[in-house]
Amino acid sequence: LKRGDKTKDIPLLPSDIVFIPRMYERKFSVMGEVKKPGTYELNKEKQTRVMEAIATAGDFTDKALKNGTRVIRIKFGKKEIIPIKITDIIKKGDKTKDIVIQPDDIIFIPESFW
Repeated sequence: LKRGDKTKDIPLLPSDIVFIPRMYERKFSVMGEVKKPGTYELNKEKQTRVMEAIATAGDFTDKALKNGTRVIRIKFGKKEIIPIKITDIIKKGDKTKDIVIQPDDIIFIPESFW
């Protein structure tokens, strides 16, 4: 933007998400098939994990593809997509899959088509 370099201006496609994080804030976003999608404050007292973050956003909708959940994280300037197996957390009790949310993480829950 500062240099007017139009080669960095990419066209958006349907279903694209543009996320502009605010610097130095401890927030995360939950998008997609939750009852209250939005941006939320990370807990300062303890770590926030995926399931708690989804609960903060009102839990899954009836249309949610729970095992399609993923965390989108920017790490060292590159996008990292972390798939989350919700059934492993809920049904198998595998707490290692309930990862800690970091500032600016986006939790995305897609819609199930079945």
